[in-house]
Amino acid sequence: MKPIGEEQQEVTSALNDRAVVDYLLQHPEFFIRNAAQVEHIRVPHPVRGSISLVEWHMMRARNHIHVLEENMSLLDGAGGR
Repeated sequence: MKPIGEEQQEVTSALNDRAVVDYLLQHPEFFIRNAAQVEHIRVPHPVRGSISLVEWHMMRARNHIHVLEENMSLLDGAGGR
């Protein structure tokens, strides 16, 4: 069982996360208005410590492309049977 203070902190953190996500979804121009600051946002990385938000986004896009390419290969292999 977690101490009450720790549980309260987790609930508050989840609410803050939700509030940030809601704000960004409702204000997509945020990144345009704050382009200079966005360049300095760092995202935790398991190997490099932290990476820029742009690097993080590119890494996710590359991973997604890799998965799509694997799926295409599987479909291509299944179609030749």
